[in-house]
Amino acid sequence: MDDDLAAISRVVQDPGLREWLNADRGGPQEVIVELNLPPRKSAVVQDTRGRWTPRLEGPDHAAERDQALAELSAFAAQLLKQSPITLRAAQALAVTATPEQVRELAAHRLVKAIRPNRRLKV
Repeated sequence: MDDDLAAISRVVQDPGLREWLNADRGGPQEVIVELNLPPRKSAVVQDTRGRWTPRLEGPDHAAERDQALAELSAFAAQLLKQSPITLRAAQALAVTATPEQVRELAAHRLVKAIRPNRRLKV
């Protein structure tokens, strides 16, 4: 139980989501699960035509990132009994989960943060 609380305080920063988890009541909620990967390093460089363009610096590690995303996706699919939505560019998953399932996700070594999936209201 103490490990669950430590994992929750480490990865869940939103007060409303943390309250929902601690209350352990209510139905499933949509959340975004971000992967714990080293950040990509980029720089803005000037090309031969004088235009400024972004470029990745150093090794890309795309295969390692994809493998980590696939591993967390498989774990979430098994836990939730349905496939999560993969947000590859954001290195995250969108899932609908109960408080108990979110606590299990929070304890996974590849999870950096869990945030509510807020919808934009126009």
